[in-house]
Amino acid sequence: MTGSELRALGSCGPPAMAKSPAADVKQKVVKAEDNMCWPVEWFSEDVPLENKEGNSLDKQVEAWYNETITVPRLFEKFVEVPKNLQPLELPAVELPLRESVLVFADSLDICQQILEAAPEGRIGTRKIVDDIRNSVIDSHDVARHINEQPGGWDLIIFGYGMEPPKVNNGSSVIEQQNSAARLFLWVLQEVAKTELTTTRIAVVTRGAFTEDPGEHRRCGVQIVSGAPLFGMSNSARLEMEVRIQYIDTEWSISAMGSRDTYRLYPRIASEIFRQQTFGHNSVRIIKSGRYVLRRVASAPYEAARRDFELPTSGTIAITGCGSLGLVMGQWLLDQAARAHTNGFKLRFLSRTGMPYDRHLPMWQSLKDQADELDVLVDVKKCDVGNPHDVDKFVDSMQGHLTGFIHTASVVRDSMLSTLTTAKCDEVFKPKHQGALHLHTALERHENSKLSFFWLFSHTSVYGNLGQINYSGTNACLDALARHRAGRGRPAVSVQWGNWADLLSETAKETSRKRSDLMAEPNITKKEAFRGLRVGLKTGLPVFGVLKLNQQFLRDNSTCETHLECYKRNWQSEIIPVMTPAPTMDRKHMYTVFRECQGSYQNHPDKKRLVFDAYTQGFVEEFENEWGDDFRKWKS
Repeated sequence: MTGSELRALGSCGPPAMAKSPAADVKQKVVKAEDNMCWPVEWFSEDVPLENKEGNSLDKQVEAWYNETITVPRLFEKFVEVPKNLQPLELPAVELPLRESVLVFADSLDICQQILEAAPEGRIGTRKIVDDIRNSVIDSHDVARHINEQPGGWDLIIFGYGMEPPKVNNGSSVIEQQNSAARLFLWVLQEVAKTELTTTRIAVVTRGAFTEDPGEHRRCGVQIVSGAPLFGMSNSARLEMEVRIQYIDTEWSISAMGSRDTYRLYPRIASEIFRQQTFGHNSVRIIKSGRYVLRRVASAPYEAARRDFELPTSGTIAITGCGSLGLVMGQWLLDQAARAHTNGFKLRFLSRTGMPYDRHLPMWQSLKDQADELDVLVDVKKCDVGNPHDVDKFVDSMQGHLTGFIHTASVVRDSMLSTLTTAKCDEVFKPKHQGALHLHTALERHENSKLSFFWLFSHTSVYGNLGQINYSGTNACLDALARHRAGRGRPAVSVQWGNWADLLSETAKETSRKRSDLMAEPNITKKEAFRGLRVGLKTGLPVFGVLKLNQQFLRDNSTCETHLECYKRNWQSEIIPVMTPAPTMDRKHMYTVFRECQGSYQNHPDKKRLVFDAYTQGFVEEFENEWGDDFRKWKS
């Protein structure tokens, strides 16, 4: 197929599909230059179930193209019939070979059901490693399983992320998260260092991205058990040549058994065994359909109009006395000065009970500012990684806690080959485990006056070299924020970009030059707080505050490798690329499939899970109150 015909397919697409004109590209790039707040959205994307022949997607693209070159006889008098266009018939493909499959399974037989639903004739040798919870499995066992298949496994399915905790409470969730993260790390490391060839890893979790309040009420905090695997997968994808496919499904899939009314098992199996889409997107397979993850601009979500209101009484607590915690304290005092209020107290929680020496100038500046406003500021010794310390602190507040900002963090960056479970534990303990301790304590002790609860995540959740552990812990913070929001509790997880102003003067200049050549340059305090205000206005439980280098993204939007395709798809709604897939090779079939549909944001038939869950209600409420008919306006 020629390049011109590819362009025809990309611009025309199936009859119901929206176009993506060049003017739209220019408009979106302008938004990318100015915007500092970037939520993510799950867009519906229907893909046919994989078949025995392995060509279901090829047939879909073929059918779409042929629809664009034919005109129904009824309309021939009114529409010009395309000339000199021949129907597309893609070459026949050889039947897929049977694949060897290694499964690290859950104890609920979900993985077993997925294998049984696989397309006919696709599985050859299989090995299922189950009873992981009750056995003592270590890195040596993992190495033995991975290396026992001559030539290597074609596919590894990591389904242990669907395993529930032993008890539905915070401490048991932490235990299960540690178990899954540790096992996944060993799998990644062994695949990376073995001489045998594994080409694909499928990671399956359940409930990690659920928006449904009913599901959060029914499931409780156990719904975040598999969360670290999302972030870990994203960073591992950058370090390994292996294709990694992340799939999240319904938490309740385990209760469906063989009934499977929504055909979740065959749809998950299709996602795993469909070669043309494997590793191109992060995917959700849920009752209402198949959804793909995209970064989007904040403008549509700002319709919620949720402005931040500073508490006028009680205590606002901030975990950590590092640069970020102190900067947030200064920002709160700035807000108090603008609002002419000083009725609240500001309390920092620190493992040592005092700021570090290098932060004493910032601390003194904050204290001076607080004294001018007559706001009490102090530091209390409290290790947020210790559940007893956290519970004792929350109990001591006697319901007068009105705000909470969790900035505590430890960074232990390491490439996959040198990453240890100890480095993971050091990162997990103060960050997402501390957040879970806080959540547990707030559930145990009455705090009805709590008006905001902010968790400080990071954009590394979507992948950063050398930050598999950090990406995993941030994914847990995001999942906890979604869970709390689903339970009607205050919660926001802010995925920060890198702050330039928190570096030393020498490091600032070096970092600035380096970051200007990156997709996400460093941000200033002014830019960070601008993005924060916009994000809070959206009312979303999770959003990113970062700056995008749209020129870098456009220049690096190739789609030759699966990693390049993943990055391009992930950014496709904000940095659309007009260049179609380079060829009609089967490895580019999904790229053709996606591009011929245009922008998903502008497509009337594309469901948006995040917008529908968190924004649509505010839009309807606003329309009811301030509709076009002024006679209906409420006084």
